[in-house]
Amino acid sequence: LNANTYGPPFNSNGGGWYAMERSNTAIKIWFWPRNAHNVPRDVWSGARTVTTDHWGTPLALFPDDSCNIDKHFAPQKIVINCKFVKAI
Repeated sequence: LNANTYGPPFNSNGGGWYAMERSNTAIKIWFWPRNAHNVPRDVWSGARTVTTDHWGTPLALFPDDSCNIDKHFAPQKIVINCKFVKAI
């Protein structure tokens, strides 16, 4: 795990791009630092459809070896909470 994927190093880097793909055979998660040159075009452009085949090796890969993904995972929603706190 790269240190710039979370916490203060993530913040210092200006954030980054996370993407997750869930299929009936695996769950895959990718991460690219904010200014990385290898962020796939369909990611940074906000494309309505993407092709993960050219994204490279995922940061995390959970294959359907011992877990029936379709049986245990339902449709998901993303909740983003941007809370700004006044610095004292």
